[in-house]
Amino acid sequence: MSSEDEPEQWRLFCPKIDDTGAANAALRRAITEGQTDPARALRAIADASRAPGLVAQRTRCAALVLRDLAAMGWQLRADRHAIYVRPGMSGQGANKAAIRCQLEFGRDDQLSDRSTRRFVSVLERPSRFSRARPVTDLIADGRRLARQLNPIAELPRDSRAAHLAEICQPYLQLVDADTRDEHTGIRVMDVWRYFRHT
Repeated sequence: MSSEDEPEQWRLFCPKIDDTGAANAALRRAITEGQTDPARALRAIADASRAPGLVAQRTRCAALVLRDLAAMGWQLRADRHAIYVRPGMSGQGANKAAIRCQLEFGRDDQLSDRSTRRFVSVLERPSRFSRARPVTDLIADGRRLARQLNPIAELPRDSRAAHLAEICQPYLQLVDADTRDEHTGIRVMDVWRYFRHT
């Protein structure tokens, strides 16, 4: 028996969903048949379990927990009777990758929400009756910025700071509920929410 198969490394995932065992069987199938991308197969089960009722809610919850674990790099294993989970690779690099994956996964979940997509769309394309300008006006043109910064990179190190200060002038702005951004007319709170989502 290899160290990978040692039972003490795997933890039993045993949610109480229903009496028939059909939901647990579906979760086990999603893990065994979706070996290359179990998160996608588990998301499909969660999406199919939106009906009202305790069994559907428990099934959805179990599928989303397993999906999140898989997306964060956890290993999932299923046999004919049970589901087992264990953390993925250890080490600082692996932990940073797992945290990055988790944050991206949470962001993608938020962006899949209809109200969030509508919020992003309204800020990017305000109606013609709105006084606001698109929030994308606050994003620098990367090509233009590169053209400005490339010559500075060629300068001696001790003279770069003064030239950079002419191009990059960062500032802090307090985010509150009522203040509007001076460039776009959008509430600063909404600007912050937009960039947090995107």
